[in-house]
Amino acid sequence: MKTKELVNYFQNLLPAYDFSETVDKVIFGNEYADVRKVLVTWMINEDVIDYARIKGFDTIITHEPTVWIHQNEHDLSQLSARQQVSAEKRIGRLTEAGIAVIRIHDCWDHFPEYGIPWSWARFLGLGSQPAATRFNDCQQRYDFQPLSLKSLAESISSKTKTLGEELVTVYGDPDKIVASIGIGTGCYCSIHKYLEMGCDVSLICDDASSYWQSISWALDLGHAVIVVSHGTSEQPGMMNLAEYMTKNLPALQTEFYQFDLKKHYY
Repeated sequence: MKTKELVNYFQNLLPAYDFSETVDKVIFGNEYADVRKVLVTWMINEDVIDYARIKGFDTIITHEPTVWIHQNEHDLSQLSARQQVSAEKRIGRLTEAGIAVIRIHDCWDHFPEYGIPWSWARFLGLGSQPAATRFNDCQQRYDFQPLSLKSLAESISSKTKTLGEELVTVYGDPDKIVASIGIGTGCYCSIHKYLEMGCDVSLICDDASSYWQSISWALDLGHAVIVVSHGTSEQPGMMNLAEYMTKNLPALQTEFYQFDLKKHYY
């Protein structure tokens, strides 16, 4: 299989999705290079590149950008001068090691069962059948037996610590009884949408909402908010991407690389 063919494989999983402006493509490397050994990760950093080079991976699949640009990553003029220096260094390392980079983002945000929000829900023990959805199923509401906000947060943190995030941030009355939670990942974490869906709690990621703009407003309404890292919420989905490839593309040697959140939380 060639790198471009691997991209096409994922896009064909969602035949009704409009990929005309997608970020899912071969980002760096030859589109017609052979793919044999694939490292799947949430986001590329220097540790990921080191591991891929040492272990002989020819391809990295990443969910998030390689050089801090969501669209058109080849256009480094979108970066500051300092970022451009870092980006050129990173691209040079990948090129020298002969590693191609494929981005699988849009497809995996929307692919049912294995995709990012569904994987996050199952990881949290919420099941796989949301009671309501928004943003093409990317924001989901799950209902459960009533319990205190504190107990819910403790349950969530008991799971996220296995990914390196041992504590979550909680806004709201810890004794408040809640029975529904809105989950989403990345940019799909609108508290407005969670409220529309009738959620008692919004589980958002740190990249999605600012305190002054939406969290403080939610608190004025008596609406509870729990915050986790962007990477925490999306790593279960990338684990499942690797699992999906192992099951459905057995000719490829696929491995998941867990982004080390412990390096960033103290």
